[in-house]
Amino acid sequence: MYLTCACDLHDTFIATPWFSAKDDFNKLMEAANNLLQAGEFGIYSESQKTIAASVEEAEKAEATGQWDLKWQADGEVFGPFSTAQMVQWAKEDYFKQRPGLVRQRDPHKATETIQFKSTHSVSWAEEESKACMLADLLDDDDVPGEEDV
Repeated sequence: MYLTCACDLHDTFIATPWFSAKDDFNKLMEAANNLLQAGEFGIYSESQKTIAASVEEAEKAEATGQWDLKWQADGEVFGPFSTAQMVQWAKEDYFKQRPGLVRQRDPHKATETIQFKSTHSVSWAEEESKACMLADLLDDDDVPGEEDV
């Protein structure tokens, strides 16, 4: 659409899809920038389908929790491991035999900025409970109105 005089067509000009597309583009660029800051450096070379799959995977990972583990402060980092895996190791007294350092990943922060803490300082039972509750909220097995029956 070509406008010869914005003052004559002010209402039409404001309502054109161009503004919506510009807003959508700005939102897309902001999201891409957030992903770059979170360490997703290949964001501009990914297809929409690949990005959608990554987002779905990240949402599932966020629901179950993702953890990194290292055995020494300056040691190699292993992971990510699910909360379920970390809880299982704790139940098997794995961390009593060999204490380590862990950090829980946060999709809203760059992983490198999250501090490690001792495996003994984590309440693994509480982490398991939180992961189970969140997973239950996110699953699709609840039927609307079923609680009314």
